[in-house]
Amino acid sequence: MPTSGPPTDMGLKALRAHQRKVRTSLVVIVLTAVAPLAFSAFFFLSDFGLAADFYRGPGPVSSATLNAWHVALLVFDLSGLFIALMLGWRLVSELLAITGKVFQSESRLRGLMELSGEWYWQQDAHHSLSRIVYRGVEIPSDKSLALLPFVGMKRWHVAHLRLIENGMSWNELKSLMDKALPFYRLKFEYWPQDRTRMIFESTGRPLLGDGGKFLGYEGVSSTVTSRVLDDRLLEVQRLLLQGILLSAPMSDLASNYARGLKSCLMVHSELMIGYRESRQPWQIRGGGNEFRIPDVGFVRWADLPIVLEHCKDAPASELISVGYLPDEYVPEVWRIRLGILKVWVAYKHTGQPDLPEYWVLVGQKGFNAIQPEDFGMVCNALRLFGLCVERRSFENGLETLNKTLEDRVQERTARLIESNRELQAFSYTVSHDLRAPLRAIDGFADILREEYKDILPEGAHGLLERICSNARQMGALIDGLLDFSRLFRASLAREEVNLNTVLETVLKQLDASRRARIDFPHLPCVQADPVLVQQVWMNLIDNALKFTARVAKPVVQIAYADLPMHWEFTVQDNGVGFDMKYADKLFKVFERLHNARDFRVPGWAWL
Repeated sequence: MPTSGPPTDMGLKALRAHQRKVRTSLVVIVLTAVAPLAFSAFFFLSDFGLAADFYRGPGPVSSATLNAWHVALLVFDLSGLFIALMLGWRLVSELLAITGKVFQSESRLRGLMELSGEWYWQQDAHHSLSRIVYRGVEIPSDKSLALLPFVGMKRWHVAHLRLIENGMSWNELKSLMDKALPFYRLKFEYWPQDRTRMIFESTGRPLLGDGGKFLGYEGVSSTVTSRVLDDRLLEVQRLLLQGILLSAPMSDLASNYARGLKSCLMVHSELMIGYRESRQPWQIRGGGNEFRIPDVGFVRWADLPIVLEHCKDAPASELISVGYLPDEYVPEVWRIRLGILKVWVAYKHTGQPDLPEYWVLVGQKGFNAIQPEDFGMVCNALRLFGLCVERRSFENGLETLNKTLEDRVQERTARLIESNRELQAFSYTVSHDLRAPLRAIDGFADILREEYKDILPEGAHGLLERICSNARQMGALIDGLLDFSRLFRASLAREEVNLNTVLETVLKQLDASRRARIDFPHLPCVQADPVLVQQVWMNLIDNALKFTARVAKPVVQIAYADLPMHWEFTVQDNGVGFDMKYADKLFKVFERLHNARDFRVPGWAWL
């Protein structure tokens, strides 16, 4: 329950100090003015025998003595009157100065209230509002003329006034006031059928008289309509976006958004949201069951931008048009049952047929003209709803595309499986069907050369040797291709591998120490497939030995580097090398960078 602390008594103390000062000044004025006059009157009465014995004494009193007394009394009276006049003038000046400060303070207060849009109010001990000053203007008690027809009434008796503070009711507010407790920024809503909505905050504190007697309340109020409605709209939009993210049906989102937007407008109204995609019929959502467009109206709504009448109150926009719905298009049931006086439409148009269109239809009650606040609210809501519609259209298209891609993936997967089957069949053919003719060629050529060497001419022996050599080379090529195809079909077995052991095995198999000088450090252990990593080292070192065969002093250097995310290994030799412009062919099957007559290089490659 929002409340504030006890009010300060600094102003009350200052007022009492001024009161004491005025009373003291009045007493001094009376004494200085009345006392001499009273004494003189008493003296003059002695001449008529009322106090003769007191003034005359034992001897006679001369006329000269009496005249002297008269003059002295006259001077005394005049002096007293002069002093009283001076003191009175000073008192009046101080009172005028205090009055001027009061009027000046009140004028400043009213000016600040006018600038801040707030109003000041008072209520009596029975909680009835006794005074309202709205922007410096006193609200009359005649409720028909008042902007705020609350004067003379308790808050909970005012028609169309609601307490909208969360967690608080009229009974709780009345109980708080009965206990003379202050309250702070309580929110109220005043919304008659024929007026715009007004939401305001009120802060009040009790008025206490002498002895702590409860006299009522005083306080200030300020309008917060725009801020509260904007907050409500943001909450409605948040729920709309949340529904979009959760893939709720667009029809349900439109209905809920229409009801939420209706609570954010300045005037009483009915609301509908419509949209269509790719020039399809309009889909109408939101509003009550009675606020529906008849089926026959769908034909007319297809030409909605042409039907609308121009609305001069709405600013022009490139994307959003605002106009009134002609009276002949407004169903009579809306006027009779719903009390709708005017219907206007905010419509988002597009020149491209593949983009969605959407609109907000507002049936106003109590006002014929569009309220500027409502226009801005509806246009902002329309833009956001349009983004949601476009996103949903994009998601639908993306879903269709994904389904198409899934079909394509399945089709290509089937093709890949078929290709793998053909590759396996090819490998079987290569390993069995091609080897038999090669073995026959090699065998028969060797038999012919051995058994008929005496009768064959000298040139035939060379031809038979070339036939056997090419057959054996073809067999080696087939073995390489089979190993190459098995390399890509084998699954990786990742484990810790000691590269020193692998390197020693590779060097021993290649007889590398006899063919060249091999320089290498102590290698680390790595995570790899032991079979594949051994084959890699075998190919690299074999190539290095092969292409340094014609060097006088062949040297092969092996090194490694410990990088942040991986190990880097290098094999370097002082052999013939190759031209870097052909580097892209180095790892392709059936590509050579050197002549086969110079180096024994197969037509397939490992690296």
